[in-house]
Amino acid sequence: MARNPIWWCLGAILLIIVVGSNGCGRPAVSGLADSDDGKFRVVITVLGEYRHAYSDRTRKTVGILITPTAASAKPILQKEYSTTASALDWNAVWDKQSNLVITFFDYGPKITSADGAAKNLPTNNVLTLVYRFDRNEGRFVERSEK
Repeated sequence: MARNPIWWCLGAILLIIVVGSNGCGRPAVSGLADSDDGKFRVVITVLGEYRHAYSDRTRKTVGILITPTAASAKPILQKEYSTTASALDWNAVWDKQSNLVITFFDYGPKITSADGAAKNLPTNNVLTLVYRFDRNEGRFVERSEK
């Protein structure tokens, strides 16, 4: 019984895809921080470039999602930004009025956040985002940091 050449062709293509892929997808890092009063939560997601290490100096896509902490609550704010950085890390700080400042930084090309912090290396400020909570409208408003 002869084998169908289409199956051989499809098998060869699959093998090329599996073997030819170096396993590098799109690196993703995420984290969250709750407000001091526990009413709000920010979820931060950073996506790196396809087929690059996260510590490579490449374009990073930053996603910001602010929601009430209530289980079924809808997001209050959802934004996306683009910046160029190495292993992008951040500090999210809430104040007593539920305002939020997120400072994004890296330690330089090819230096992971863990290595930079362990060696106490200086950081490079990459991006600062400031969100003020408008109590009258019940929403967050982005403000530029000066």
